[in-house]
Amino acid sequence: MKIEGCTASGYLPTSLAWHPQQSEVFVFGDESGTVSLVDTKSASCALSSAVNSQCVTGLVFSPHSVPFLAAVSEDCSLAVLDCGLSEVFRSRAHRDFVRDATWSPLNHSLLTTVGWDHQVIHHILPTEPLPALGPKSVAE
Repeated sequence: MKIEGCTASGYLPTSLAWHPQQSEVFVFGDESGTVSLVDTKSASCALSSAVNSQCVTGLVFSPHSVPFLAAVSEDCSLAVLDCGLSEVFRSRAHRDFVRDATWSPLNHSLLTTVGWDHQVIHHILPTEPLPALGPKSVAE
C-alpha cells in the first residue's frame, strides 16, 4: 500500500509503531525528524509534525488508556507527543544519539531511554500542565 501525502518530502522512513488501540493507525518517523500518523483505511497521512531536527531512531506508544507517543532521535532528544502530535514533554539529557525508549508497565509517568552515550535515563513526565520553562529529566 502506498501512503499518499506522507512522502512528498523525499526523506526515507526510519522508524514505525502501530497505535495500541486503533488497529488501522500507525506512525512513522523519517530521516529528517518528522513524525507522521497514517490511517490505513484512507491510505493517507492524517497528521505530520517536524518533531526532531535529525533522524527519528525510535517510536514507542505508552500502554495507557490515552496513549502518548515517545519519539527518540539522533538529535540527542526525547519528545513525548499527544494524539495530535503536539509536544507534551522534551528531554535533552543524552549527549549522543538516543537509540531506544520503553514505558514503565506500572508507573504511567515513567519513561526510560538509552543512548549511544552509554546512559540509561529515567524521565518523569508531569502529571499537571507544563510550566513555562518545561519539565526536567532525572538521570541515573
